[in-house]
Amino acid sequence: MINKITRNTVLPEGNSFEAIIDDEYCESYNYHRKGSSFNIRTIFLIDKEYFGDEMKDYYGYWESNTYSWDDNWGSDGLEELTRVEKVEKVVKTTEWVPVKN
Repeated sequence: MINKITRNTVLPEGNSFEAIIDDEYCESYNYHRKGSSFNIRTIFLIDKEYFGDEMKDYYGYWESNTYSWDDNWGSDGLEELTRVEKVEKVVKTTEWVPVKN
């Protein structure tokens, strides 16, 4: 199973790293940096509807590395996608509460 895609990855004919990152994305996580700039991680979907059968080895959700986005200058640093899956996590916490009589 292929778990990483970079700008240098040789993809099936007619597909490119740029085509993946220019297509629809599922979720984006923005972390404000300063001014109008953000650090962003994005989840992309590769499926039959957008990429056809030749990309079937790549079907699934892919998360980008963290990259920069600026309203004036655009994005910089999106170089790698890693295969991901959505899982639910339960966070268990311990608290001190008043004792009831």
